[in-house]
Amino acid sequence: KYLMENLGFSAAKLKKTTAIRDILTLENSVLKERVNWLKERLNLKDGEVKEMVHRYLDILRLRPDTNLAPKLDYLQSRLILDDNSLRKLILGTPIVLARSIEDNMEVKLEWLQQRLQLDDAAVSKMVQKYPSI
Repeated sequence: KYLMENLGFSAAKLKKTTAIRDILTLENSVLKERVNWLKERLNLKDGEVKEMVHRYLDILRLRPDTNLAPKLDYLQSRLILDDNSLRKLILGTPIVLARSIEDNMEVKLEWLQQRLQLDDAAVSKMVQKYPSI
């Protein structure tokens, strides 16, 4: 109900989405809390959070305290991003939050940096330009 009323999902789209089973088991209050957390942490407008959730619905399965916050903090610190740059990165490629810090992000960023002999700023610039890396 929350997904349809507050995030603009149609019943047809919800039926097509495979991730929906897990999300439908969450209380509306939990979904609302997670949406509000994302809006506050990334300074998102209602339309932006709706668009992001439509692009990557599984983001609502992620817990802010144990999953989202550590990933956002890691990305912001590792890539030397200000709040607005982090916001743009996540809006453009929200699926990056599905990746593990230790098993994916850290390994790929270290490999890129060493392989291409880049400093931290160059890695940051590359990821901001090509976030799917």
